[in-house]
Amino acid sequence: MSVLAPLYFLGALAVGLPILFHLIRRQPKGNVAFSSLMFLRTTPPQLTRRSRLDNWPLLLVRALALILFAAAFSRPFFREAVTDATSERGSRIVLLIDTSASMKREGVWTAAIANAKKAITELEPHDQLAIVTFDNAPHHLFRFEQSRSLTAEQRDSAAIAVIDTLNTSWNSTDLGRALSYAAELAISFEPDSHEQLIATNLILISDFQSGSDLESLQIYTWPDSVTLDVRPIVKSASSNAWPTLLPPSESKDKVVERKPTSRVRITNSVTSNLSQFRLVWLDEKGSEHHGTDAQVPPGESRVISMTPPSPGMNSILLKGDDDAYDNRRFFVSPEIETSQLHYFGDENSDTDPRQSLLYYLKRAPLSTSRRTVEIQTGPSEMLDAKRTPLVIIGTPINDPKITQVRQYAESGGNVFVVLARNDSNWSECLQSMLSEPGLRVTEAMVDDYVMFSRIDFSHPLFEAMADPQFNDFTKVRFWSHRMLESLPDETLQVASFDDGDPAIIEFPVGNGRITVMTAGWQPEASQLALSTKFIPLISTLLVRNDASEDRSESFIIGENVLVKRDGKAINQPGIFEIEFEGETRQVAANLADSESQIDPIDMQMLERFGVVLGKRQSTEVVDSLARQKRDVELEGHQKLWQWLIVFAACLLGTETFWVRKRN
Repeated sequence: MSVLAPLYFLGALAVGLPILFHLIRRQPKGNVAFSSLMFLRTTPPQLTRRSRLDNWPLLLVRALALILFAAAFSRPFFREAVTDATSERGSRIVLLIDTSASMKREGVWTAAIANAKKAITELEPHDQLAIVTFDNAPHHLFRFEQSRSLTAEQRDSAAIAVIDTLNTSWNSTDLGRALSYAAELAISFEPDSHEQLIATNLILISDFQSGSDLESLQIYTWPDSVTLDVRPIVKSASSNAWPTLLPPSESKDKVVERKPTSRVRITNSVTSNLSQFRLVWLDEKGSEHHGTDAQVPPGESRVISMTPPSPGMNSILLKGDDDAYDNRRFFVSPEIETSQLHYFGDENSDTDPRQSLLYYLKRAPLSTSRRTVEIQTGPSEMLDAKRTPLVIIGTPINDPKITQVRQYAESGGNVFVVLARNDSNWSECLQSMLSEPGLRVTEAMVDDYVMFSRIDFSHPLFEAMADPQFNDFTKVRFWSHRMLESLPDETLQVASFDDGDPAIIEFPVGNGRITVMTAGWQPEASQLALSTKFIPLISTLLVRNDASEDRSESFIIGENVLVKRDGKAINQPGIFEIEFEGETRQVAANLADSESQIDPIDMQMLERFGVVLGKRQSTEVVDSLARQKRDVELEGHQKLWQWLIVFAACLLGTETFWVRKRN
């Protein structure tokens, strides 16, 4: 027989207290000296009837009742013999090791390797082991099948050999993806018939930096049978700061010329004990050049303006920081390319140049820091879709030009036809350009004005203005416009007027497109040229075919799969040459800013995602807990305490009847 609460048996000791007190010979509390008795011999007190136990059976009945009550409160039960000599009892362990860039900090990776080897030496003979490393993706290196086929000594030796080959990467940390992968791996592996699984644990070794991505856990249901044992690697000096190169700010003041500057943001960690830093430019050989000092308090960011780097420099270095793994940022100075916007239109007939389309095109700031836009007019011998990303037609053109424009569009060019004025030649021009002989252009009857009514903001032409603070076109009024009849079926209507007529339509032609706007933007036709919508509209038309705008010289390691000219993947920071669209170009690969955020995350965040946290327990502890659980179940099923209470009540009833009968 066993009991669940043995301490309640101490209550049985109270049975002896009345007996003990009754048998103690009490001495007088005080002595009074009498002169007449001073010569007599002292004699001990004699036992009287009060000092003897008169009724032993009654005392035993009462004592037994108290003992039964104490035994009932201790919750006794009969334990059943449980034997499982043929099974191999063990746990399923997934050792999850962080190899992201933040683990490169001094002392962190060494501590991680030591912790991983310690976890392996703590394994028990029948434990099943898998090893998974992770950065921005999990990597399964040691499998359960391999662990099952080896003895305990061979398993530990093979696992430690795998640990010795590990090294950190330059990728970011996707902790959520790694945890969900390891949990699925642990619950999906089926044990053999002779194996008995007693626990499933993940042992996570990481620095738990706050830049880790946990988004994958939001859509993952954590299994209740899997326990996560977190073993954080804590570095004593956790100061860290890092630089970020910012794009140059475009000055909106075209009159006042400002000295060009480069902008660098310095971010200092919350736990940092440093605030004084220095930024310097580095060349290809790593030699330092001019720089500037900066003061950034802990937990804050500062944008520092610096003199732009000279030719030959390709990186910037932050000095004065404890950890150097994220202090250098590489860059490639973009080459300024020249693009042409070709305009077909007879502007000489306009008495007022401010009523021409070209007048506002020339004044639109289409050039950027990476691209210079030249507006060409008049005839052109050849239109190249790469060099000339946009052709605008403001007046009807003749057949030779129509053929040239058609070929340009078929090769991938972007043609924008503006029906700025009522002209009888527009029908013939569009019929030839679009190969639609039934197409007709007529003048619309406008009482006062019309406005854009339905705009497809999912179309690339208006996508940049889809935000509520930019999509208001109610202040753009059109005094006149043209109507298009017998449009082909493949016509895409991008925008329409509130009178139901198309405003902007698009025709696919070969690899390119021809877009038609049925009204002009000059003041005599509309308010478009004088509104804030004109420049974004023309810029979007220009960018849609400008490959230079889509070209980026800076990439984040791990987020983009880049291959060098020799066919090897780019997996570290630096300047590299790659093949892109048939040409060789230089790109800069940098560490993700998230890897510099070394402040530790709150473990309660994992619990909010449903992750079950807990330390890994040995087989003895698991068996002890299982045995305690079985004991509780047995005691609850047997309920011996109820019978003890009944027997104790019967004894008390007997004692009461006995006492009354004697009296």
